[in-house]
Amino acid sequence: MYRVSDLAQEYKKKLITADQAAAMVKTGDRLHFGLGCGSIVDIDKAIAKRADELKDITVISTVSIREKPFETYLATKSNDQVRFASAHFNVHDRNMNKDGRCWYIPMMFCELPLFWVNNNNEVDIAMFQVAPMDSHGNFNLGPQVADMWGVIKGAKKIIVEVNENMPIAHGYQTQLNLYGIDYVVEGSNTPLAELPAKEPTEIDKKIAAHVVNRIKSHSTLQLGIGSLPLCIGKMIADSDLRNINAHTEMF
Repeated sequence: MYRVSDLAQEYKKKLITADQAAAMVKTGDRLHFGLGCGSIVDIDKAIAKRADELKDITVISTVSIREKPFETYLATKSNDQVRFASAHFNVHDRNMNKDGRCWYIPMMFCELPLFWVNNNNEVDIAMFQVAPMDSHGNFNLGPQVADMWGVIKGAKKIIVEVNENMPIAHGYQTQLNLYGIDYVVEGSNTPLAELPAKEPTEIDKKIAAHVVNRIKSHSTLQLGIGSLPLCIGKMIADSDLRNINAHTEMF
C-alpha cells in the first residue's frame, strides 16, 4: 500500500491516455472489457482505431450494459482479428453471435470468480470503468462486483478507466486500491447506459397490486427482470413501505 501523502505522485506515475492503453494490446492477447456498466468506453474506441493491426485477440465481457456494441467489434471484420466471448449474453452479444463473432462461456454465475483464476484461464489485460480515486487511494467498482475480483486476481495487467458518473457502491469488495492497479486512464465521463423499462400491461398492474398489498415493511425481497418486477418495484417506491432490503442478482 502507498502512504496517503504519496498517492498523488503514484497516481501521476500510473496515469496514461486511452491510446497508450490500446497500444499495450499485442497479438494473441486475452482482454477483459469489464462487467455491467463498468465496461470500457474510451479504451475500446482507442483499440478500435488499431483495427487493421489487431490479430488473434480475444475480448471477454460479462453481461455488459451498453447502448451499442463494442467499437472494437464494429471496427473489425473477422475472428482472425478479434473474437468475442461472454459469460452472460446481452442483446449485442446475441447479435454478434448471429454474426459468428461471439461465443457463450458455459458457466454457473456463482462460480465465475473461481472461473477466472482456475484452469490456466488467465486474462492478459483487464480493463474496466471505476469511480474516481478517493482520499485513501481506493477506486470504487460501482454497482457491479459479481465476478470482478476473479478477473482482477486472474489478470496479468489491470487498467482502470475513470468515469465521474460511476455510482459509489457500499461494501469492502467494491474498492480497488491504486496499489493493485497498473495503469489509470481518465475517461471522457460518458453517461452510464440504461436498460429501458418495458411498460407493464393491465394484467401486470393487477398482479403487482396483489403482491405489494402482501408486502410488509422491513422485508427482504428478490425482484427479477421484466415488466412485472419493474411494476412491483415502482408500486413499492410509491407506497408507504419502509426499510425494504434487496437480495438480488440484478436490481
